[in-house]
Amino acid sequence: MVIDNYHVKQIMEFLKEMRYSRPKRVMTVEEAAAYLGVAKSLLTTWAGVRDIPHSKSQPGNIIYFDREKLIEWALKHEVPTREDLKKALKRNEREE
Repeated sequence: MVIDNYHVKQIMEFLKEMRYSRPKRVMTVEEAAAYLGVAKSLLTTWAGVRDIPHSKSQPGNIIYFDREKLIEWALKHEVPTREDLKKALKRNEREE
């Protein structure tokens, strides 16, 4: 079986897309900012004041983020729904 240059290029593009379509566990500032949808400057500010979990390389102080920890951090500040608030209010009224 002979594969021509056109098909080789298609296969290479497919493999390249597959490589980048898998989520990375460790992300750079640029990747983490894009993942969270925030500016790089905001992300580095959060890291600087230790508001967001991160790691630093030694030496060099390059900031890295663990994707799973970013997901946990982003979801731990859940805002209650109106229904949740109504239920909590009813529980408090019964307790009084």
